[in-house]
Amino acid sequence: MDEEDLVQEGYIGLLRAAKRFDPDRGIRFSTYARWWVRAQMTRAIDHTGRPVRLPGCAVEQTRNLRKAMKRFESVGVEYTTADLAEEVGIDKERAELLLSQGNTISLEQPVDDGPRPRPLDRFLSDDEAPQPDLEAIQTQELNRMDDAFHSLLTERQRFVLTRRYGLDDGEFRTLSEVGKEMGLSRERVRQIEREALTRLRDQSGIRVAPPCWVRWWPPRRGAARA
Repeated sequence: MDEEDLVQEGYIGLLRAAKRFDPDRGIRFSTYARWWVRAQMTRAIDHTGRPVRLPGCAVEQTRNLRKAMKRFESVGVEYTTADLAEEVGIDKERAELLLSQGNTISLEQPVDDGPRPRPLDRFLSDDEAPQPDLEAIQTQELNRMDDAFHSLLTERQRFVLTRRYGLDDGEFRTLSEVGKEMGLSRERVRQIEREALTRLRDQSGIRVAPPCWVRWWPPRRGAARA
């Protein structure tokens, strides 16, 4: 964790200590707060220090396993996973699982034993990769929007929508800016825009969402100015 984030976690622990502190017990606040600050910071490190977040009990058992390993190593005694599990009070299988959580696996590591082993990265999905089915649906809908745009709307309506939502250059314009280009009032441009969107929605069955046109759909034919 970054030092700033760790300090913030310490402040949270200090606030919790201040909320729970009972001066009638005869304990100094600094002694009491130290435990809460340390517990909050340790918990934050446990939750953010691994790719997969573990439950609180699993984190505590893993910490106890590490402590048991250090105790065996400090006295120079050889140990096995079964010895560690017995020291902590859990079964061997769970101890092996917990100790394996911190291991790093290479994406190039083979995941099968066949004649042509494949690396792990071949099985990971790419959320940013194009999806053919969605692209086909989008293309079909955008073609419908394009056809409706040129068959249902007048030249003036097409010009208003094109300039209003930047279909020709990607720049949105206000009603006043479009009105100045056409020599019309702001209110008249708003009426033309509303009429155009209503006609597209009612006569084509398209759920009109003009901002999406800017990202996906440049008009096939230039919008003529009325």
